[in-house]
Amino acid sequence: TGAAARVVATRFQAEGAASPKEREKSPLATFAALEGKVGSVGSAGRFVVQVKSLRGPGAKAGTTSLTIDPQNAIYVSGSASCLAAGREVDVLGTIEAGVLQAKLISVEGCAGQKSSGG
Repeated sequence: TGAAARVVATRFQAEGAASPKEREKSPLATFAALEGKVGSVGSAGRFVVQVKSLRGPGAKAGTTSLTIDPQNAIYVSGSASCLAAGREVDVLGTIEAGVLQAKLISVEGCAGQKSSGG
């Protein structure tokens, strides 16, 4: 009791950020956290989000919409079948060449869908 613990981290991995292997492959990719509404869903699985909030080193001021590539994402809540125009989403991932490569996606208001990540 009364003793303080000191923890020193030499490495850590932020949830949704690029892994060391991904950074080596794509050194210009930068982390971003996005909140917004789905504007449209494409036939190839990609979708466009109307940006409400975009944070992180990859965020550019004034961004109003961003294309999301969900190919390697885990749906924390909801699923790909829940994506529709007007649906609220939160997305974490990395921005590369103007596309957010999603790692984690939450789709709000999708009844009965908890997680695709197990």
